[in-house]
Amino acid sequence: MSISREDLIRLLREDPTLVDELRAILLTKDLLELPRRTDEQFRQVMQLLRDLLDIVRQLADYLAEVARQTKENSQAIATLVEQGKRHEELLAKHSEILTRHEELLAALVEQGKRHEESLTRHEELLAKHAEILARHEELLAMLVEQGKRHEESLARHEELLAALVEQGKRHEESLARHEELLTALIEQGKRHEESLTRHEELLKRQTEILARHEELLAKHAEILARHEELLAMLVEQGKRHEESLARHEELLKRQTEILARHEELLAKHAEILARHEELLATLVEQGKRHEETLERHEKLLAKAMELLENQQQRLEALERWVEWASPRLSKVYGRTLELTYRERPFGFFGEIVRRVRCVSDEELQEILEKALQERRITKIEEKEIALTDLILRGVRDGKPTWLTVEISGTVDVDDVIRAVERSKILSKFITDQVIPVVAGESCSEEVLEFALQRDVWVVLDGKAHSPETQQDSPQPTN
Repeated sequence: MSISREDLIRLLREDPTLVDELRAILLTKDLLELPRRTDEQFRQVMQLLRDLLDIVRQLADYLAEVARQTKENSQAIATLVEQGKRHEELLAKHSEILTRHEELLAALVEQGKRHEESLTRHEELLAKHAEILARHEELLAMLVEQGKRHEESLARHEELLAALVEQGKRHEESLARHEELLTALIEQGKRHEESLTRHEELLKRQTEILARHEELLAKHAEILARHEELLAMLVEQGKRHEESLARHEELLKRQTEILARHEELLAKHAEILARHEELLATLVEQGKRHEETLERHEKLLAKAMELLENQQQRLEALERWVEWASPRLSKVYGRTLELTYRERPFGFFGEIVRRVRCVSDEELQEILEKALQERRITKIEEKEIALTDLILRGVRDGKPTWLTVEISGTVDVDDVIRAVERSKILSKFITDQVIPVVAGESCSEEVLEFALQRDVWVVLDGKAHSPETQQDSPQPTN
């Protein structure tokens, strides 16, 4: 008695225990060894994944080290730039100080010229004062000489006056003798007339002499008055000369003090000039040091820029490698998750369906060939179902249920869309309930919300999220 394939499928659905008996009949030695081989391959794949993870960790550490070095280099460059700015500010300040020093030096030179001119004028004034003093001394010598001459003339006048007085006494005595002679002559008479005549002539001459003496005395009095006036003028001039000499002495003292101050100022100016020269030498030395420092900084900046360019090139190479390796690592990781999910479907999808098992490739191929023969799907749709990461069967709420599972290390929107589309294609030739599922290690909140809004179950790290409650689903009933 032959049994058709449809009858066999119906019997298996009605009595699930026949599946185990049929499995015992169909599983050959090779098929029994397939799990061991799969385990070995899985171990190899896991070892490769561990190696890849080590490489990724090393790359992450290297990237962190590169980022740290880049940050340090950036800080060093910022420090160098800041130091360069400070050096430029210091150079600008030094330039201003040098300009001020040059102005001060020019002012000091100008002041020195003025001091030299003032000293020259003071020397000329001193020479003029010396000439004036020499003239004053000559005038004083002349005055002293005139005084001596006046004293001599006064002495001669006194001698003349004494002689005149003596002569007057003699005239009086002679007059007395004349009176006696006149008396004798009167007594004698005519004998003395001739002598009287001679006496009268002599008296006239004596009178003229006395008049002349009086004129000489008047002239001597006038000369004495003039001499007194001249002496008074000379005394006044002497006082004025003394006052002018006192003033000259004060001026000389002041000039001496001014010269002493000028000498002190010149000494201070010399000290200031020496200090300025020292400061200029120091500033020149500092300028040379700043130039050397700037040259070293420029070299360091060039080296830092070369290092940055090298690190940038390495980072770009690493980014290209990561960009190249990320999808491949994701695929490898997805394959690993797929093997894990195939080995333990109940542990990961038991919250969605009970008695869950994987649909084998042979079973799926037969179902797809039948649906293609019945023209329920197209070749493209057949290819889409064949490319589904994992198809599971089980029971949910007492009804046979199929799961179309899309697996990825990090679930994204494309996985959700593929799960929905492939569940719709599977529903075209499967009369049972079909539920779209995405599974992986993690996903973003936006992707989780996007999936739950489209009635897609999300399994993350063994934890199922139901679209019915948008939270952890309760255990399904048989």
